[in-house]
Amino acid sequence: MKIILIFLFVFIGMTSLHYGMDVLMGVDRSIAMTNIYNPFWVMTPFGYLLITVLLLSLVVSPIISFIRKKFKD
Repeated sequence: MKIILIFLFVFIGMTSLHYGMDVLMGVDRSIAMTNIYNPFWVMTPFGYLLITVLLLSLVVSPIISFIRKKFKD
C-alpha cells in the first residue's frame, strides 16, 4: 500500500510540476495539458520497455509478498 501511495504522490507531483512550468512559461492551458503526454510521443521502444518493467515490478512485488504471507500461515 505504501508503494502505491508513493508512486501516486510522485506521479501527481511530477505531472503538476510539468503542467505548472508550462503555464508559467506562457503556454496556453489546453496546450499545456497536451504537453503532459509529450514524453510518451517521443519515447523509444526501450523507454516503453523500461516503463513496463517498472510498472510490473510495482504490481508483482505486493502480489508475491501476499502469496508468501498466505502460504506461511
